[in-house]
Amino acid sequence: MFIWFTKARTGIVGGILLLLVLAACQTTTTTPVSADKANALITGAWEGDFINRQNTRYPVRFQLQGSGGQITGTGHIPDSSRDVNPTVTGTYSDNKIAIETSSGFRYDLTMGVSEDGTHWLTGSVTGPNSGRLELKRI
Repeated sequence: MFIWFTKARTGIVGGILLLLVLAACQTTTTTPVSADKANALITGAWEGDFINRQNTRYPVRFQLQGSGGQITGTGHIPDSSRDVNPTVTGTYSDNKIAIETSSGFRYDLTMGVSEDGTHWLTGSVTGPNSGRLELKRI
């Protein structure tokens, strides 16, 4: 009887924990930005986090200017040991963005929009410290 009670209780607790984990992991659905909108949306301020391979987050901010498929701008990466304010150059096509910084990093990003209307950039980072980038338009 005691063993059955323990298994039953574990099953209930396990089920509750599973529901809590699933609720915490729920994310907003996102869709890519269409090509005609991407051109206008690149220009502006973007901020978020660089996440390295150890899952440590570092705040970043970019001021980007997009025109004719080309990107220029500046970054502000306060915790950078290489360049706190790198210059940025790159290209975009549809919702795909490739950016390189004066500090030797390359960002391969995708632009999208959340159901709540928030525009985002996310993707991989390669260079002296690799990881991923998650930005929102502000």
